[in-house]
Amino acid sequence: MASTAGWVPAPLPYNEAERLRVLKSYCVLDSDPEPGFDYLTRLAAELFRVPIVLVSLIDEHRQFFKSAIGIDLRESPRDTSFCAYSILGNEPLVVLDAQENERFRTNPFVIGEPNIRFYAGAPLVGRDGMMLGGFSIIDQKPRLEFSERERECLKQFAALTVLIMENRLYPERLSRIGDEIVRANERFKLATQAATEGIWDWDCVHDSLYLSARARAIVGEEPVDCYVGIEDWMNRIHPSDRARVSTISDLYATKALSFYAEYRVSHTDGRWRWIANRSIAVRNSEGEPIRLVGAMVDITERKTVDVLTGLATRTHLLEHLERLMEAGSPAEDNFAVYAINLDSFKLLNSGLGRAAGDRVLQEVGLRLSKRASVHPDSIAARLSADEFALILGGKRNEQEALRVAEELSALLGSSIGLDDKRISLSVSIGLAMRSHPCDGASDLLQCAEIALGEAKLHGGGNRLVFSETMRHGMLRQLELSSALHNAISNEELEVYYQPKLHLPSRKVIGFEALVRWHHPKFGMISAEEFISIAEQFDLIVELGTLVLTRSIEQLAQWRENGLVDEEVSMAVNLSALQLVDKRLGRMLRELTQKYRVPPQCISLEVTEGVLIDDTERANEILEELKSTGILLDLDDFGTGYSSLSYLQRFPFDGLKVDRSFVMNMLDSREKAALVRSIIALAHALHLNVIAEGIETAEQLDLLREMGCEYGQGYLFSRPLPASGMDTFLATALTA
Repeated sequence: MASTAGWVPAPLPYNEAERLRVLKSYCVLDSDPEPGFDYLTRLAAELFRVPIVLVSLIDEHRQFFKSAIGIDLRESPRDTSFCAYSILGNEPLVVLDAQENERFRTNPFVIGEPNIRFYAGAPLVGRDGMMLGGFSIIDQKPRLEFSERERECLKQFAALTVLIMENRLYPERLSRIGDEIVRANERFKLATQAATEGIWDWDCVHDSLYLSARARAIVGEEPVDCYVGIEDWMNRIHPSDRARVSTISDLYATKALSFYAEYRVSHTDGRWRWIANRSIAVRNSEGEPIRLVGAMVDITERKTVDVLTGLATRTHLLEHLERLMEAGSPAEDNFAVYAINLDSFKLLNSGLGRAAGDRVLQEVGLRLSKRASVHPDSIAARLSADEFALILGGKRNEQEALRVAEELSALLGSSIGLDDKRISLSVSIGLAMRSHPCDGASDLLQCAEIALGEAKLHGGGNRLVFSETMRHGMLRQLELSSALHNAISNEELEVYYQPKLHLPSRKVIGFEALVRWHHPKFGMISAEEFISIAEQFDLIVELGTLVLTRSIEQLAQWRENGLVDEEVSMAVNLSALQLVDKRLGRMLRELTQKYRVPPQCISLEVTEGVLIDDTERANEILEELKSTGILLDLDDFGTGYSSLSYLQRFPFDGLKVDRSFVMNMLDSREKAALVRSIIALAHALHLNVIAEGIETAEQLDLLREMGCEYGQGYLFSRPLPASGMDTFLATALTA
């Protein structure tokens, strides 16, 4: 061995004593060579194309080689070991060129035999996370790179080595493993001995497939080891899944080292079973695959049963739907597919907490499961977080199916008890009939989901039957959702501003920020449409953040340019999801500080629909926002059923009289009296009043006479882009 001058040995791990105790408990030090370990090192040498592969165990003063390919040593001093460094971390230690590495260039195994240039070692992680040694690959030639995929593959070899060390502690397992190694020519079966996994080995050259007893048991065959033709196995795979199973041509094209696939195979009982297949490719020197070795496990339950609710998964629902459609039920046994969404569930989940949300989902699942039990062809499923589906057999026509949809709304809408609270749900439902023209199970379910999307566009609590015109609307929605995401990311949306005026003096006292979107294909998209899309596709928080940022920045510019007084404010509409976003308060503080705008010059407009049923939680959120110094206004006052109670419960600074009241107040004394009452009520509660939709001088005069201080509307100005508002403000200053 070369001189050790200049070489610095690895430090001891902090848990060295405990590590040595665990290592000795494996009873592997000084043991004879064993086929299982030697199989892994030979396989790794072939896979990584290296001359030296080691399974090293780091003892107190030495490293013991349990298996070694390419060197004749059984052990070497710990002080000169690369592996002693690899046990200091969880990730593989990779040295692309030892001669160029400051730490390892003076190592005696680098400057002398075996002249190490490239080294990669993954730690062997034993019980209690103790680092026992390393699985190392070594070459006398340096490398330019060692990919992330290769690192993961090396870690798998280390994990399999520890698995064999665990198994060898049990004599009966060791005996069985030894027999299997002899019979199966040291197969990759050593890789996994877990009771739920089946081992297979595909000889790509001779096109033969070895299946372990467990692998055969998974598909219902006699549990004995055997060889089958690869075509026999391929014929078991569900026709719809064969494309996702890697073929020999895929292996040539990808040059991949490992593979993972989930697919269905036929069981001898006639049903389909889902399996997960993991494998490693062994390639020759030309990179051509010569063997695939791996393990499979039955995942049918995971793929077919939703863990939270116990309902079917989307996958299982589609399989059930396929069977119904293939059976060709007669017209009198028609069935309906219902897609069901819980309105405002995200708001409920955020307001009451995830645990409460889960209990609501479980109760919904229980009610749907009971409803599905009335007909043998029926099934209930959970499709996503708050979306469910129900297939009900025996529904002869759309009228009957719609009556059932109404029953479902009532069933799911009845209150749910959560500790000391009771929550009432609203649901949107889309349905499609078997009689609708469609291209299979997925298409029929999609029809129901399209109808659901259309129902949600019309507001909560709606029920609609699918029609082909809806499909075009959904395609437009999908196109707009993608375009909206890009428009938000690229800041292509424009913020318009409508001034608010002090009615007695007609002086500008504030602005309302209103977002506008001009689509290159569809032209100007109404705010109602694209805000609804933003809510459905989880873009509303990003959109709200953009508007809030842009409007506060704009107010700061107008203040700096002397176009507005220092007390002029900016109002921004707040969505339900923004209200429960825990980042909102911090963002408001950051934006007002960044642009040097006093918090009291920012007001958030909240509609009644934004306020969740849990008034206690809603009040906490609003009080937290108020702590930032901003103002809160109740928007569209008078259009809901509980506006007066909201004024009493929540910390609002003002209310906005909805435009519908302002537009109609000249029609009769009664309508005028209603507006007068709203204004008087606000003053009695010490709230500011802003009238929306003022379009005529007569409306303005009557509001002044009623004592309304503030207003906005086309009489003063339409919403304008920032440049247009610059001109408006400049004109107002010189008037």
